[in-house]
Amino acid sequence: QRRMAELHRDLDPTDVRGRRIGAYFIDFAVLLIPSIFITFFFLEKRADAATCDDINANLELCFAIGDDIFAATDGRVIAMQFFTALLGLAYFVFLQGSSGWTVGKRLVGIRVVNESGAVCGIPKAFVRYLPLLVPALIPAAGWAIGGFTAVVASVALLSHKRHHRVADVLANP
Repeated sequence: QRRMAELHRDLDPTDVRGRRIGAYFIDFAVLLIPSIFITFFFLEKRADAATCDDINANLELCFAIGDDIFAATDGRVIAMQFFTALLGLAYFVFLQGSSGWTVGKRLVGIRVVNESGAVCGIPKAFVRYLPLLVPALIPAAGWAIGGFTAVVASVALLSHKRHHRVADVLANP
């Protein structure tokens, strides 16, 4: 019976957990450079601050390079998040929804399909992207919510019989 389970696992085309994880890291690397450019576009050199503690704003992204302080505050932080989310929409929703793959998925040899094996489509790709999009749009706490959703997605991926994340299940009711 154990041999039959091993044989079934070898024949299961949805058992691509390792490749999905690899694709995630590749996609992260692909999006990192444009995300950094978006971030730097919204940063300002702050001559009025000696440290990041001198910046007083409801929302802020601040860091020092040498003696120079660079910060994005309030509306600039929101705009930065908005454009980063648009980048994600273009990549994970429009590219993946229309072709079935991202760069990472293409490199590891997997694609996103619906129950009939066709490309998933933009509406389902959007639902799959929601667990990444929603935290990206929440100022300050988004990183914590995003981390939590990543843990939930990983547990679901490892335990679901068809190797789906929660968003995959929601996209294919």
